[in-house]
Amino acid sequence: MGASMIRSIIAAFLLCLPAPVLGLDFYEERGGWSIAPSDDGCAMSMDYDGDGQTTVLFGKDIDGSLFISVTNYNWSAKRGTTYDITYSLNGKLYGGGKNPGIESSGQKGFVSRVENSFERDFAAGRSLQIYLGEQLIDRLSLSGTAVGVASLNRCVTLLKQEHAAEAKEKAKYADLPNDPFSKATTSSGTAGGTDPTPKQNMGIWVTSNDYPAKAIREKHEGTTRFRLFIDTHGAVQKCETIETSGFPELDEQTCALALRRARFDPARDSSGKNIEGVWESAVRWELPTSLPPRPAPTNCVVGEVCIR
Repeated sequence: MGASMIRSIIAAFLLCLPAPVLGLDFYEERGGWSIAPSDDGCAMSMDYDGDGQTTVLFGKDIDGSLFISVTNYNWSAKRGTTYDITYSLNGKLYGGGKNPGIESSGQKGFVSRVENSFERDFAAGRSLQIYLGEQLIDRLSLSGTAVGVASLNRCVTLLKQEHAAEAKEKAKYADLPNDPFSKATTSSGTAGGTDPTPKQNMGIWVTSNDYPAKAIREKHEGTTRFRLFIDTHGAVQKCETIETSGFPELDEQTCALALRRARFDPARDSSGKNIEGVWESAVRWELPTSLPPRPAPTNCVVGEVCIR
């Protein structure tokens, strides 16, 4: 899939999002890495050839915190289980301890929070060795990470500027209620509370490689509406389809991506206590083409992701 096609896919669904995001022209491919923004950070990702097609995603939030996720089609890691993962990079070891398992449409693996020096070593490194306990489970080339990390930091800088501008604008009207006539009842029926709120722009939930291969081969398109059940920590515990696209592979992929990548601030009751909540949205799956991105559909609604 070429860079122009990837740009068209990403641009199409970002245009439909209500939350502020970086300008669509920012999306970059540098050194073999794809770099894109979310609402609270940026990430660079690469798919590696080889047994199981390992995918590495390295991300940086606007607060400077770092994380790395590694997944593979052959692995059997389980979401909800923690693993002793260590990364060997430039002679230094990172990680260890509890690293939660993640799953996504056949790919399974883990995600780790890493210290600040990891970024420097990741950019300068030649290879990354990954251990489960004392067992080496993957060895990956880090070719291109220097230019990839530089692009990642440009992305984060611009995103900080976006957030600062947004906060300044909101401050002008901070003393005015959004809707003085609302009963402010949450999705859980708690008056005076708040619903779960995505921590990141929904655009980061879907990447250029997420359109199911079967759906592309058979030219399947459609809209999947889904409901997420969020616990008191903001973690997605369950996803269910409430309106099918008509094709199981599209519906299953929608929930798989949401379960793997969605991050929320939990719902709260009127006293500010975290409570369980639900959140609904939709993904519109449209087959990618090599043509320039079309304008976003005029009927995109709040909370709906439109994918071309």
